[in-house]
Amino acid sequence: MKILSINILSGGCNRREQLLQNIEIINPDVIVLGDFWHSKTTGRGSIPLMNMLKGKGWFHQYYPDKIVKFAVGIASKIPAIRARHVFEEYPDNVIAVEIPFSSDSRSLTVIGAYLPYFPAEEMRPLWEKLYQYLAELDSRKHRFILAGDLNLCRKKEIDDEQYKLDIFEKCCNDFCDIGQQDPKPTYRKKNAYRLDYLISNLEQKQLTGYSVHDSFLDNASDHCGISVKVLSE
Repeated sequence: MKILSINILSGGCNRREQLLQNIEIINPDVIVLGDFWHSKTTGRGSIPLMNMLKGKGWFHQYYPDKIVKFAVGIASKIPAIRARHVFEEYPDNVIAVEIPFSSDSRSLTVIGAYLPYFPAEEMRPLWEKLYQYLAELDSRKHRFILAGDLNLCRKKEIDDEQYKLDIFEKCCNDFCDIGQQDPKPTYRKKNAYRLDYLISNLEQKQLTGYSVHDSFLDNASDHCGISVKVLSE
């Protein structure tokens, strides 16, 4: 199973063709789309892009059904066993889809997340809930991969003692930050921990083909896409 995470930038409104072209070349099974917008204006927001993806085989789609910005959406070629908005307080920012994955009937939970570039006082409670959720899945031996653009704070807050990055570092240290050995981390904007990430509790041998897709920077987004292939055994 190949999983792609891409921030489509402001809902991808004027760059749908470029986004679709890049996605088709990568040909993932599951796509996590950050900065998803659901607009009240027909033809705007991310829904037209989702319809284009559906026409190309990503039939199974999960996203907020209300007018919203700064959200996350998931498109998959594989039908989910179940899907849910993980947090009642943040229903648009974290979506989990449980996907059948191996011959022993075990599944993989793909967690799509978009944590916006908001002040730390707004983002830290969501980070804490997200970490607790991952820890709970791990304690139940439930396999997961978290994918998305994960902001913790704004640039001006990075050096402020009260906005320590311990919860962010704990999340990456306790689980597998798939991109930690990336020789070319061009998608990581280190000035504000404004990052696209793939984090998992799978064994390293099950994670292969990690790639950074710089091609998205060519008129499709201001972020690179990142992908990984997950092996079932």
